[in-house]
Amino acid sequence: MISKEENKQPLLYGLVLAGGKSMRMGHDKSIIKWHGAEQRYYMADMLKSICSDVFISCRPKQQQEIDQKHHIIPDSYTGSGPMTGILSAFKAYPDVAWLVTACDLPLLDNATLQYLIDNRDTTKIATTFESPFDGLPEPLITIWEPAGYEVLLSFLANDFTCPRKVLIRNNERVKMLKAPNPDALMNANTPEDAEKVTKNMVLNKILSIPKLSESENKSVFDLLKESGYYQFPNEINEEEVKQIIHVRPEIIGMWIQWSEGKRTSSGWYISNRCVCYLSDGITIKEQIFPDIETACAFYVKTEIEHIRELSYIYDGNTK
Repeated sequence: MISKEENKQPLLYGLVLAGGKSMRMGHDKSIIKWHGAEQRYYMADMLKSICSDVFISCRPKQQQEIDQKHHIIPDSYTGSGPMTGILSAFKAYPDVAWLVTACDLPLLDNATLQYLIDNRDTTKIATTFESPFDGLPEPLITIWEPAGYEVLLSFLANDFTCPRKVLIRNNERVKMLKAPNPDALMNANTPEDAEKVTKNMVLNKILSIPKLSESENKSVFDLLKESGYYQFPNEINEEEVKQIIHVRPEIIGMWIQWSEGKRTSSGWYISNRCVCYLSDGITIKEQIFPDIETACAFYVKTEIEHIRELSYIYDGNTK
C-alpha cells in the first residue's frame, strides 16, 4: 500500500542522454551494440522497468533517426553538452523528477539504478553517486528533482554548463551515495575505454558460468567461448578476478558449488582456502591461500584455463 507521503513524491521519468557528438570515441557511442541492441535503446528499455515514462534526449537533427517506438525530447536550449538535454527535459515536464543516465555506461544495470531510487531523497535537488574514480558526483547517473530545474537555470544564466559543477556547488542540497557496484559507473568515451569495458564484460560472463550452466542448455565449453575469454586469455588475471569477487562475494559460493558438483575424479577443486588438482581422486597439487577471495580468484582463473585447454583437445583445434 502506498502511503500519503509516498504519493507526494514527484513522478520519476527516465532520460537517456544520446545527443553527444562522440568526438573522443570517433563514432556515435549511442548506437554501439554492447548488449545486442543500440545502447540508447538498451538504456531506455532498462529505465522503462523503473520509471513512469522514458525519453531519449537528442539533438534536433537526430529526431528522424531514432526509432519511433521510443519517446524523444530534442534539445530546446542552445549550446551543447548534457546540461542542454537535462534542461530540455525539465522544460517539457517541469513537475517531474528525472532519472538521468548517459548512453556511454554499458555496465550500468538495474540493481544499481534501483539502489539509486531506493535511496532517493526528494527534499534535495538531486540524489547521485560518488564517482569511484575521482570521488566527485556523477551528474549523468542522477535523479534530478523538480527543485533542481531552477538551480540548473541559474547556473546556465551565469554561463555554467557543467552539471557536475551544479552538484559540487550545491553539495548541501545533494545526496551522494556510494555505488554498490563501482564498475557499473564505468563509462566508455574513447576506444581505450571501450576495450576496458569489453574486458570487464568478459570477466563478468566468465564469473557467471556456474549459474549459466544451470539455466542454459549449453556445455561449459560453449559458455566459455561465448564469454569472449578467448580474445583475452593472457590479459585477464587473478587480481582482476579478485576485484570483482570482492564486490560480488556471492560469486565465491557459486564456484564452490560448481566444484562440489563436478562429476569427475580429476580436475581442479576448491574447498574454503584450499585449491587442489586431483587425478583419479589422488591429490597431485595443493595450495592454501591466506583468504577465500584470493583462493577463489586463483581457482576461477585456473579452472577456465583448464576448460580452455580441454576445448582444444576435444575440438581438435590449435591454440
